[in-house]
Amino acid sequence: ASTNSVVSPEQPAKMDYTDADPAKFDEQLGPMEGFCFRTAVGVAFQQPLSGRFNGVVDDVQYNDYVKFIFQPGIRYDIETQYNVTNWFRTGLETAFVYNQIHSSYVGPSDSDIPSGSVYNGSTRLGNGGLFQIPVLYSATFRFPFDGPIQGYFGGGVGADWSILQISSGGNNPYTSYHWNWAWQLTAGVSYTIMAGLDLDVGYKLLSMVNPNFQDAGQFKASYNHTAEIGLAWRF
Repeated sequence: ASTNSVVSPEQPAKMDYTDADPAKFDEQLGPMEGFCFRTAVGVAFQQPLSGRFNGVVDDVQYNDYVKFIFQPGIRYDIETQYNVTNWFRTGLETAFVYNQIHSSYVGPSDSDIPSGSVYNGSTRLGNGGLFQIPVLYSATFRFPFDGPIQGYFGGGVGADWSILQISSGGNNPYTSYHWNWAWQLTAGVSYTIMAGLDLDVGYKLLSMVNPNFQDAGQFKASYNHTAEIGLAWRF
């Protein structure tokens, strides 16, 4: 009797991660606790800013409804943080945010300011923009996944140094410098490029609670949305 045998080619051995040394992952990802420096840049979208202009211009008292509409702008972040654990980070951050005014609307009133919309570059509006420099205490919670990709979310509270400028075509230019209370929400994903260095893609919502402007009264809450990309160094 003959016996048939089937010989299969030798297969490569599969990698066994069951006994993987956690220290090797730490070497690849870098330190998960300690100081961290993050910087990022992105596109900032400022929602319309509206309120009642309640001030004095050329010795005339005005009480007019005003709404400013902004063009997409830019945001640049600088953050100094500390990774308390591999899932919790806290620290301080600041940023520079700028949005140019696209147009403004003045509602009907008893003053001699004509109602209606005016646009950037016109004689009545000229050029203008909103600068924001937030200074915030932040806290971030990270999802401690084993691997190079990590998601996160967090928030911050502090103050926003806001500067509103309107040239009015060179006539009666208006500039306001004012601190306003602010808060922020963040969310995003980071990817470890090399040990201790993360590529970061995130979203930030920055809000001034009830912004005040010089000689103009209080406006409704301000909301600025930013989609940004940055780098974070872990030490």
